[in-house]
Amino acid sequence: MKQEVASVLGVVIDLSGDSWDKVKCENEPMSPLLAIQSTCVFINAFCMLNRDNEVFVVAHFPDGTSQWLGKRNGGPSNKYFMEDMFHKLRQCVEIDGARSGLASALMKSLCILNQQSTEYKRLYDTTPECRLLVVHATADEPSHYVQCMNVAFAAQKHGVTIDVCDFSPDGSTILQQVSHLSGGLLQHLKEANSPSKFTEVLLCVFLANKNTRMMLKLPPAAPIILQAVCLCHGVLKDRGFVCSMCLSVLCREPVAVCPTCRTRKHVNL
Repeated sequence: MKQEVASVLGVVIDLSGDSWDKVKCENEPMSPLLAIQSTCVFINAFCMLNRDNEVFVVAHFPDGTSQWLGKRNGGPSNKYFMEDMFHKLRQCVEIDGARSGLASALMKSLCILNQQSTEYKRLYDTTPECRLLVVHATADEPSHYVQCMNVAFAAQKHGVTIDVCDFSPDGSTILQQVSHLSGGLLQHLKEANSPSKFTEVLLCVFLANKNTRMMLKLPPAAPIILQAVCLCHGVLKDRGFVCSMCLSVLCREPVAVCPTCRTRKHVNL
């Protein structure tokens, strides 16, 4: 019997308290700490699937930054690791700000995933399945669109699946496209009903690898909006102007320079 291929998983979790406070629940209010608890349950279950599995966690904060928080190998539950991880995450929840660090966290996670995959291949002479799980609650920032699309194309090229569990009020258009381009799953849980439902979705939808998912009857995915996000006003556009250097989408043609990369236009005098 052929042994199941091991997986390397990166978990990207949003720790913006203001964003989680907007998530509607019937039984009890959702919070970053409850999201962390459910995510830790998922991490334990993932590590129990295969002793060769590996998982790491990257959190992003409302001050626009992101941080690598730790790594765990597969096998029996490591209580010390989970307590240490939960302690770190609780400290991070207290960071204040009004910016999202999503783009930074995705880029950092993809780099770590590539490093972990290379090291795994060196040690075991086999290539693991690589994927990311994004647990997100913050509304889109248009300025992140280009960076996130670059992450999506890089993930697509290297066979990295990006799954998204989205709690943002209107659904993240950026993460919809990232998940779609990488062949991942996206579930929009605008009304989570209870934190236990979040745990259920993590275990029943996102735990299985790509091969196993083909044999499962999964819930319908959220609709995908493939329009580009204008960096001028943060709205969806069917048509617009695209910078030839950084691929930023704009409502109107810039007069002299691109507002994103500051590349000057060639103007005939």
